[in-house]
Amino acid sequence: MMRAVQQLDTRDTARMLGIDEQLVKTRYLRGKRLLRTLVDVHIEGAGLHLHEFAGRRCDAMVSRVLNRLAEDEPGTPGS
Repeated sequence: MMRAVQQLDTRDTARMLGIDEQLVKTRYLRGKRLLRTLVDVHIEGAGLHLHEFAGRRCDAMVSRVLNRLAEDEPGTPGS
């Protein structure tokens, strides 16, 4: 929590907890790995899938959405 949420550096975190800096790094990395595993299990359990960025296809979709939003704005031609 101190490293991830409060964004304290390793040295300050170690000092506040009264432990070695290397132990802070180890616990932080272990916690991130555990959290990632739990999130992955939750996502899979919910039947959700994450997709990688699809480049031009995503850019085209964003462009269509932005154009549609601009068309729907009051006072613009065609609205």
